[in-house]
Amino acid sequence: MSRDGMLKVAAVLEGDLLSLSSLELSRGMKRSLRGRSSLREPPTSEYREKRRLQDRLRKRRSKEVAHLEAQALKDEVRQLEAQLKRMKAREPSSTNYLAKVQALQAEIARAYEEQHRLRHTLVHEVEKGIVYQSLSWQPSESEMVLDPRRDPWMMHSFPADPAAHDQALRGIMTQQLCKLTPELYSRLPMSAEGRPFSIVLDDVGQDIAFLEMRKYSLMRADSADVAHSIFRNYTFEAPSSSSSSDTQLDMFGSDLALVTHRTSDGSTRRRILSIVSHTRDRVVLLLRSLHYDATTASYSPEVYVGWLVCENVPMPDGSPLCALRGYTQVFLQTTPQHAAADYTAYMSRTTIKNALVNQVLRQFNAIVLD
Repeated sequence: MSRDGMLKVAAVLEGDLLSLSSLELSRGMKRSLRGRSSLREPPTSEYREKRRLQDRLRKRRSKEVAHLEAQALKDEVRQLEAQLKRMKAREPSSTNYLAKVQALQAEIARAYEEQHRLRHTLVHEVEKGIVYQSLSWQPSESEMVLDPRRDPWMMHSFPADPAAHDQALRGIMTQQLCKLTPELYSRLPMSAEGRPFSIVLDDVGQDIAFLEMRKYSLMRADSADVAHSIFRNYTFEAPSSSSSSDTQLDMFGSDLALVTHRTSDGSTRRRILSIVSHTRDRVVLLLRSLHYDATTASYSPEVYVGWLVCENVPMPDGSPLCALRGYTQVFLQTTPQHAAADYTAYMSRTTIKNALVNQVLRQFNAIVLD
């Protein structure tokens, strides 16, 4: 093929390619124009409704989440407020309790101060009474009815042999009953007038020798009933029942009792109580301490001996009337410097124990209780 022929073929091919390119470009532009024209078309009502429902659902879910969060916060606030209310309700109670405790402590402190003041006053009165008594003292008045420093030793001792206890105790109480002579009987009070306590000075009228105690009561009852009631409810000078002590009661028949009191410091104190029908209208209660204990080889720091006489008083109409008259002597092992304080404390304890005896006597329609 000649050179001119080849050029013609090339020109034809080039023209075809240009035509094809133009054709493709024209088709692409048409597709692009169709796409653009489709975006500009308004949405259908179905599409709009669908979008509206989606928006409502989204907003509703958002509101529900917010509502749940708000409700959770409200619940938490209510719980915290309720907790705070309970704490505030407890706070005044705790404050009141603390105030009550402080008030009680202050009251106890005042009571101790008052007790100390009264004790000091009583001791001062006892000391003053000793001075007055010493000015007109008679030495003959200084002896105790029963005194271990003067009497036979066995009359104030508790034997170590258990087989000898009954006989020894009965012998001791028989001796005490024999001391109820007309002279001693005259010391029994005839009424509630007079002092329940009196101090007896020693031979030189300077220090305390022993303490005298008197009791008078009047009940509408028979003497035997009153005496046996006291014997059954042995409270007069009864040992303490505190947790730091140990008390044991031993009976010897129906008329003799031995009370053993072991204190926390290891010491032992023994008391005897006996009831005796002295006459048809008179019943006597005998109370006694044991100065020496052979079982422990120890001495009691006190000597105690008492008589309680329950006697029928004749009445015109025959109604029962019992007069209880008591006389007791007590010696305390102490020093002249502490004697006034020790005897004052003993009188205070005896006053409390006497109130226990009066509780027993009130059941008999008591007229007088001293």
